[in-house]
Order: sequence, then structure tokens, then C-alpha cells
Amino acid sequence: MFVREDICCRRLLHLEDRDLSILWVRVDYGGHTRVYACLYRSHSGDRETKRLFEHLQLTTDKVLELYPSTELVILGDFNAHHTEWLSSRSTDYAGRCAHEFALAYGYSQLVHSPTRIPDIEDHTSSILDLLLTQRPDGYSISVDAPLGSSDHCLIRTLAPCTRADPPRPTSLRRIWQYKSADWDGLREYYASYPWRQLCFTSEDPDTCAAAVSETILAGMEYFIPNSLVAAGTRKRPWFNRPCKEAKRIKQATFRAWTTARSNSDPNVSDVKRKLNAVSRSCKRAIARAKFEFIGRIGERLANYPSGSRAFWSLAKAAEGNFCLSSLPPLQNADGNLAHSAKEKADLLGTLFASNSTLNVDESAVPPTIPRCGHSMPEINFSQRDVRRELLSLDVHKSSGPDGIPAIVLKQCAPELCPVLTRLFALSYHTRQVPSSWKTAHVHPVPKKGDRSDPSNYRPIAITSLLSKVMERVINTKLLRYLEEHDLISDRQYGFRHGRSTGDLLVYLTHRWASAIESQGEALAVSLDMAKAFDRVWHRGLLSKLPSYGLPEGLCKWVASFLSGRCIRAVVDGCCSAKLDLNAGVPQGSVLSPTLFLLHINDLLSIHGIHCYADDSTGDAFYTGRANIPRSAVVESREQLVSQIESSLSKVSDWGRDNLVQFNPSKTQVCAFTAKKTPFTVAPQFQDTTLTISNSIGILGVDISSDVQFRCHLENKVKMASKKLGVLNRAKRYFTPGQRLLLYKSQVRPHMEYCSHLWAGAPAYQLGPLDSVQRRAVRIVDDPILTSDIEPLSLRRDLASLCVLYRLYNGLCSEELFEMMPTATFYHRTARHRQGIHAHTLQPKWSRTVRYQRNFLPRTIRLWNELPAEVFPQDYSMGSFKRGVNRFLKGRQRACDAPGVAGVHRLRAIEKELGWKHFPCYTHTLNLAVNDSLKEKDITDIIAKIKGIVRHFKHSNVAWEKLRKYQEQAGATAKRLLQDVPTRWNSKFYMLRRCVELMEPLNSALINLGMETVTSYEWTICKEMCVVLQPCEEVTRELSGQKYMTGSLVIPITIGLIKALENLGHQNIFMPLVERLRQDLIGNIKRRFLNLNQSKTFANCMFLDPRFKFYFDDAHVADETKRRIIGLVAAQHPSSDERVEAFQSMVHTPSQTQSIWQDFEKKMLGIQPEGTPQSRAIVEVQRYYDDKVIPRTDCPMKWWRSHQAAYPTLYKIALKKLNAMSSSVPCERVFSAAGNIMNERRIRLGIRKL
Repeated sequence: MFVREDICCRRLLHLEDRDLSILWVRVDYGGHTRVYACLYRSHSGDRETKRLFEHLQLTTDKVLELYPSTELVILGDFNAHHTEWLSSRSTDYAGRCAHEFALAYGYSQLVHSPTRIPDIEDHTSSILDLLLTQRPDGYSISVDAPLGSSDHCLIRTLAPCTRADPPRPTSLRRIWQYKSADWDGLREYYASYPWRQLCFTSEDPDTCAAAVSETILAGMEYFIPNSLVAAGTRKRPWFNRPCKEAKRIKQATFRAWTTARSNSDPNVSDVKRKLNAVSRSCKRAIARAKFEFIGRIGERLANYPSGSRAFWSLAKAAEGNFCLSSLPPLQNADGNLAHSAKEKADLLGTLFASNSTLNVDESAVPPTIPRCGHSMPEINFSQRDVRRELLSLDVHKSSGPDGIPAIVLKQCAPELCPVLTRLFALSYHTRQVPSSWKTAHVHPVPKKGDRSDPSNYRPIAITSLLSKVMERVINTKLLRYLEEHDLISDRQYGFRHGRSTGDLLVYLTHRWASAIESQGEALAVSLDMAKAFDRVWHRGLLSKLPSYGLPEGLCKWVASFLSGRCIRAVVDGCCSAKLDLNAGVPQGSVLSPTLFLLHINDLLSIHGIHCYADDSTGDAFYTGRANIPRSAVVESREQLVSQIESSLSKVSDWGRDNLVQFNPSKTQVCAFTAKKTPFTVAPQFQDTTLTISNSIGILGVDISSDVQFRCHLENKVKMASKKLGVLNRAKRYFTPGQRLLLYKSQVRPHMEYCSHLWAGAPAYQLGPLDSVQRRAVRIVDDPILTSDIEPLSLRRDLASLCVLYRLYNGLCSEELFEMMPTATFYHRTARHRQGIHAHTLQPKWSRTVRYQRNFLPRTIRLWNELPAEVFPQDYSMGSFKRGVNRFLKGRQRACDAPGVAGVHRLRAIEKELGWKHFPCYTHTLNLAVNDSLKEKDITDIIAKIKGIVRHFKHSNVAWEKLRKYQEQAGATAKRLLQDVPTRWNSKFYMLRRCVELMEPLNSALINLGMETVTSYEWTICKEMCVVLQPCEEVTRELSGQKYMTGSLVIPITIGLIKALENLGHQNIFMPLVERLRQDLIGNIKRRFLNLNQSKTFANCMFLDPRFKFYFDDAHVADETKRRIIGLVAAQHPSSDERVEAFQSMVHTPSQTQSIWQDFEKKMLGIQPEGTPQSRAIVEVQRYYDDKVIPRTDCPMKWWRSHQAAYPTLYKIALKKLNAMSSSVPCERVFSAAGNIMNERRIRLGIRKL
């Protein structure tokens, strides 16, 4: 359902049934309140139809009970037939239900013309789309031609209303053509204008400021081309004249068809075909017009620089489908709706003004704070300071109420600087701010929630740029004074250089995580300060300024700055009346944040309170110990709550003294604990018991009670996906480069806000963020552009290290700097410490993995892994960031060999080195063996043997018995081998050792009184060892000393299968073992069946002189031979090249003679003649006819000795006869003697490959 923006619409979710296709909506417009039910009835049977109309009956009663004076309208596709009521050929169950429902509730059906045009000529038209209402008077219904190729007609309804549709205001807006401006003429005009004689004739700042503003605007009008244009644009800018003509023809043809059908015209079929053709033509015309419009928009975007103001303006319009942004009707306190722009502006203006109005008793005494021991000198305005501020203006900022733009002030800064300096000095010395600077235009920006509620709008104030320039000069000097003397609390993180929301969150989360790590708990309270900026008590603020050492002149100027201010709300170009304010710091002012910090600064003297501007957070914690009794936990929690209540009581007292209201109902409380006992003790705040929740939202980050960020990451993924969906819908307007820029600037920042806090979250929580980026890559649809997009994990690591670098250098609060660990100092040098840089920090020891994911422990590990060269000699964030970025990217791309595990690393290998990856042969074989041993009878026997082995391993008495029986038999004592799942052939070695020691083991079991192994079970074990022996031989063949080539893969697989098949011919196994043998053969074939089809292994096998004839498929052998001939021919030089090479070698004189020069000439001369293809055939055939070498010989040694005979094949053999490496580090690598080469997990060396 689509509803126009300026219509008040609310969805009634409490009336809907999820199992039914029905939508309930309340619409307030034109003096009428209607509830619409939009439904679709599918052909799902009588039971569902009955349920639908029962729902309509119950919901109708509920709507009439909730909204007695509301009109209820039910419309949609009923798919119902009724001979009398709907003029259908027959009556069905849905038609009877709809008719009975309409009669019972007094509904009138207003659609009387057929609404469905059948696709088949024999079928008749019918009324399927109905509109039911209890108030039919005043309705006008018309049935128009369908949209596009639909078979349902368009029903147009004009509903009655007591108020006409208010016209959209056509306000005029002055457009300045800055690109065509005569800047030199404007500068000369300002430079030669007699400012002092004409503008500074009075000592009244109001008069002088008005004269200066008028002169600046007069120069602009003369030297900058401008025009007045109507605000807004067409609703459908692509709907041009051809579209209108096509639509007119379509409607005329539709009327002709309806007339022919009603008159039973014999040519109605021809008219219907004509209507279909005209409908398709109209659809094509509209599509063509829209495509051309999109093309023009794309051309305009391509001409704008990416990131320019025009680009972002057009990009925003494209994402909104070029629709006019308008406020819906706003509902005031008495329930009436404001429809026109003027009414909305007045309503919002009154609301915003009431937010900045305090009813203060004149006898109220403002609070006092201790005076500091410093004093600030009076402000002096110099032309250098004013000029610096003028040149730093952002030309894209909006003009203030006086209409003076920033670009004029910046372009003409040298000429206007003396004038503005004189004006600012006059205002300061007279302690009077011009009244024109105290007026602000306020634009409403919607918050989350119902857009028809005026309280869901945030005021954005636009003030005069001249005032902002003066405020910048004052604010710069004021902040310098406050920071130099540390007059602002260290626990204030807002509006201060070098501090951010991330800094405060780092400090708080570290305190809470450390409390949990020390087996303690923490309790945090997030305070809600009602209208903090809008309700600052002016007298209270002014009484504090002298205590900070501010000069008397500045205090009086600030008093004038705050008094007599007014606002005007602006909606769709219409302004409200001026509304006076008596409280709050001015919105949109440069000086307001600093004044607010001074106003709230004494609040931070309360223990445990931290602030980011007005967002205040209080916390307390305690440290515990292991096995603490429950009574001690309860006592500690009560003390914790007592500390919080003490702080909240002081906060409440501060609010009462400063006329600041706190909202206990919106105050959040969270207990950070890992204990299973619920935290039931809750603090009280202003006679209200606060509710302890499982999470807390601070500065846009949701933190759970275990200091994790699950909910926060989910919300960020949803928000980023939503924004990416908007970009996807508008992607046709943008080039791939522009789409990438929009993703980086509008989507990715939402996924990286305070990413250093949650960068250590589990992979399953971070994975959805990567999915969003992969979707963005698909939307950009340009592999070249998206290949340079850094992974989000790399960017998170980089951001974390940059934050730590800033904290390490002390560019943060004192409490945050004290939280940093000390540098690691080594008293003696060791080899493993040679790579440690001088900035190494002491790692944070942790008891839990959860704490290791916190910012400091995780980032310190990354920090200590950095190379020394990334650290600049002096502090330089840019240099450090570039160095770390290079290191992280290099580490990500680094891959020593395919032995590095991980899918993303294997893909990096394929991309960077061009290598191919195959699953580890021995691991795959081990999986086949394990799958074959899963039959229950076999697992029972193996479990019994494992139990016996485990007992003899752990019991010294049992081992002594076994050793004694072995020595009595005259054998060397051997221990039993355990089955270790992470080692290859582990079960085989356990069974084989037990079979070897069968007699001593049975004797020991009988002596110990344990259950013995039956003869049947021993037979099964013996036969299983016979079956598993070939698999163990394969793993031994792939020992760590041999570094097998890829040519061994196919022969060893064929040999293994043949060996297992021959065992069945040579032995008669027990049925259980025979099934094991057959299952093992089947699993090996299933896992290795495609090896024969692999070109890589076939090439290796052909180029190995040991196995070149071992192909079991003649077709594969011939195809491989032809493929090798093609590779050789591609490297053979042509005949002309060979002649030139031979002649140059024979005739070119050389000052130095080699002893092998004559040999090389003869070898070059005896090479076969012909084309490269024929010479390749000869060389490959000669190799093919050569003798086969023994299996134990090294093929690489053979090729090195035959390099001269097969020069081209030798080069190909070096490339194709690969040395193999495991895709996962080997758990156990055997030597040729059968011993373990290395007990640890090792990786095959790259030097051997």
C-alpha cells in the first residue's frame, strides 16, 4: 500500500492476522478518519474463506469499538462470484460469504463494472475487485484500463472529505550562480566601499551589523548572477508528452472496448486485441521515457566530481526516487491535524520554543562553585584571527537568516576582514550582540518513530555566518585557556580535541570487563537528561563563568549572547512567527558546546560519573575471588548499589540546583557479571526503583551484561543492509565508481563505528558484516574497482592499532593513559627476543577467552607483533597508519606454501602465486578409513580394545604383569599403543600391537581378573590389521623424508585399490571384515574417483619416467600425451628463430671462449628440423620410447641428467612435476625407518618445494 507523504497514515498491526493476506491502515486526512482493510483472497478453499470473513467480522466490531466515528473501508481482490450481487454467471461460497458479511454490517459495494479482463476470449469479464464502505455517499468510482499487461483494471476512487487538498506552497528561492560570478569586481567593490563613513556612523552594534549585511548582499546582487525559482519539482519528472499521449490513447481504447462489450458488438475481439497492443505500446513509451531520464541523470552524475555537493544532492534525490520530501500532517495536543506548511511550521515552532522555555522564579538563587586560581585576559580581535576563520569556512554550509553565504566571505576574506574585525570589536566592547544574529531558522529533522507526532522531530538551527565567525574567534581562545589550565574535568569526553566516544567506551568497557575477569561485578547507570541543551538555565550558567576566571567583558557579552534570542520554524519554505526563548544554549552556535561544558562541568566532580557532552554514565565495581560464599556476593552487591545510589542522590541534588530534570523512567541500569546468581538488588533514583536490564545502550553502542556486543552487531548489520538496499534500488543512476564511493561513505561507516571495541568478537558475529560487504561488491559490479576494497577485519585491526598508538602517546584523558600497561623491559638479550621492537607492551594476562576479546588485551597482542619500522621517530598518526596498513596487507597476502591452512589463505595462494589446491591425500585417506570403521560390531570391538589399552597405560600394576608375561615368553617387553584420533593409522597400530602381544595380554587379563578378549574378537582384530595394512603403507610412502611428486598420486591410488581387491581373492575373511574391506574400497573410490580425470596429476604422471606407462585408461593416456606435445610446441622456437640463433652463435666473434661453446653449437645443430609441432612430436616420442627407471629412483635426478636430450620437456617437467605439500600441517610425519621425525605438528619446508 502506497500513501502520499503529506497524508497521516498508521499501520494497525494489532488488528492483523499473519496467516491472512490483509493489511489494516488508519488514514487521517481532509477532516476524515478512515480505517482501510486491504485484502487478497486466494483460491485456497472454503475453510480459509470462512476464516477470512470471521476475521473481518471480529475486526470490524473491534474497530467500531475503538474508533466509533471512523469510517471503515474494505477493498481488494475478493475473488468472489455472485449472480445477483456481482452480476456473475454463478455464485460460489466466497460470494455468499462476502454478500452475507456486507448485509450483516451494512456495507455497500461501490464497484459495478467488471474489473478483470480475461486473457481467453471465451471467458467472460467479472467483478472481482470490490470496495465496501458503510458511508457510500459522495464516492465517485471509475474503472480505467489496467496498468501495464495486468488483467485487472485500475479502479479510481474519489472519497469525500470536508476539507480540500491543500495546495503545495510555491515558495520562491534565490539561486546564486557562483561559477559565473565576477569575483574580481566584487572584491574591488568591497575594497573601495567607504565602510566607516556609511556603516559605522553609530556605536550601536545592531545598526552597524544591519548596514554591513545590506552592503554585502548589495554587492552580491550586482556581481553574482541570480534568479528566483520555485522550490520543488514535478512528481514524475520522466512522464513527458509522449507518455501522456500514449496513456490517452490507451484510455480511449479501453472505453471503446467496454462500450463494444456492453453493446454485444461482434467485433469486440478485435477491439480487445487492439487494447492489448495499445497497452503494450503505452508500457514501452513509459519505460523508454524513464530509461532516457535515467540516462540523463547518469550523465549529470558522471560530470559532477565524486564527493562534490552537487553529486551528493543528486545522489540523495536519486535514492529517494526523485520524490518531494514533505512532512505528513502533524497532530497537535488536542488531536487536530496541521495540514498546510504554515500550520506545521507554527506547530513545530511552538513546540521547539516550549522546549527552550523555563518558568523560573526570579528569587531563585543560582548555584556557586569554587573559584579557580587563574584568570583569562580580555578578548582582542585581530585581523589575522578573523581572516584565518574566514578562510576556514566550509562553502557548502547553508546561509543564515541574513542570506550571506560562506563562499562570499571566503572568496572576499582579505577585503571583508578589516570590516568584520571592526564590527566584532564594537560588539565585544559594547557588550552587545546584534539582534539580527540572535534569530535562528529551525528546520525539523525526523527522528525514529511516528512522523505525525511533532515531538519526534529534532530542531536543526541555522544562524548567521557573521555571528559564527565571531564565535569561532572567541571559542578558540576560550578553549585554549580552559585546556591549558585543566579547568574542564578529565572525565568529560565530548566537544574536546583528541577525544571521542570510542575513548570513553574503551575506558568504561575495560573497567567492567576487568571486574568480571577478577571474579567481581560492575553496575552501570546511563542517565537521561531531559532537553539538556535546550533547558540550560541562563542565570545558573552565567553565575559559573567568573569562577573559571573568565573576564568580566566576556561574561557580559555571553549574557547578551544568550538573552533575547528567538527562532522561526521553516517547513517547505514557510516560516512560523518569531518565538522568544529564555533558556538553553543556542542550537547551531559555535560557542554553545563550550558553554554547555562549563555548565555541566561541576556535575563531574561526583564520584563515578563520566560524560560525553550531556550523555552521563555512572558506574561502580568490586573485585572478587574464587569460591566466594553467596553471602559475601550479596553483601558486595548491596555495597555496589549503595555506591550507585549515593552518586545518584548527588546527581539529583545537582539537577535541582541547576534546574535540570532527569528522567528516571528512561534511565538504564545494567549489572555486568558472569555469576549465575541473578542480580536482583536494584538502585533507586528520585523515589523510583530502577529496572536492571541485560544490556545498556551508551553513545550508540549496545553492551550486554557480559561486556559483549552481539545485539549491537546485529543492529549494525540491519542498518547497513537497509542502506545498501536503497543504494541497490538506485544503482542504475550511478557508475560503478560512484556506487563504490556511496558504499564507502554511507554504508561502511555504520559497520565500523567504534569497531575497535568489538573487533575481537567471535567470527559468527562478525560474519554478517562481511556478507554485507560482499553484497556491496556485487552491487558495484566492477571487479577491478572492488579488488582494492580492504577486508573489514583488516580495517578493524588498523583502527584498533591507531587508537592504541594515540593512547600510547598520551593524546587522551589522564585516566585512559593510566590504564595503559607498562612497556616490557628485558634484562638480557635472547635470540627469540631479537624481533621485539622497543615499544613492546606488557601483555594483559587473562583468565577467560571473553576478556581476551576486549580492546586492550587483543590490541596489545597485535601491537607487539608489529615490526619496528612502522613506528615513526616522532608522533605521526599518518606515518604510523601507512606503515601498519602495509604490514597488515603484506601479512594477509603472505603465504609460504599451500601448507597454510584456511580457505581464505588458500584462495590468496591461488590468486597471488597461481597455484592449485587439492585436498591433502593422507587426510582424505584417513577419512575413508574412519568412515569404513563405523559399523557397530567393529566399533564395539575397538572400544573394548581401547579400554584394555587405556587400563594398561594408566595402571603400573597391570603394566608390570604384562611385562612379566612377555619376559617369561623370552620376548622383549613392549608397551601397548593407544588410539589417538589426531594421528594417522592410530587404530591400526593399536590393534597390531595387541595382536602381537595376544598371549601375554590374555594371561595378564586373567591374572588381573578383567574381561578377556574372545577368540572371535582376536580373529576380527587380526583380519582388520591385514585389511588396513595397505593404507598404512601408503602413509609410510608419503613420509616426510621423500617429498613425493604429484606423479605418485594416481599410481599409489591404483595400487591401493588393487591391493585391497587382491586381499579378497587371496583370503577368506570373516563376514564382518569382508564388509569392512568392501566399504573401504568403496570409500576410496568415492573420494579419489576424479583423480584420473585431473589434468594436473595426469601431466605429472606422464612426465615421471617411472609411471609414464601406468595409465589404466588408454584414452586418458593419449589425451595427456597430446596435451604435453602442445605445451612443448608452444615453447619451441620457429625455424627462422633457430637459424638466426645458430648463425649468431657461429659467426658472432667473442673475446672470451668457453670450453663448452663447441658442444653447444653441435647440440643446437643436431636438433630436429621442421615446424614447432613436428619437433615437439619427435621430442615427446623419443622420451616416450625411452626406458622406464626403477620406482625407487628420483625422477628429478633423471631429468637433470637428460636435460640436453629433452631440453624443452625438461623445462616443462620442472613446472608440472610438482612437489606436493599438505594443506594442513601433518599430525605425524614418518621417517623411512618408521620412526616419528617430529612429535610436534610441522609444516613441509618451502625450500624443498
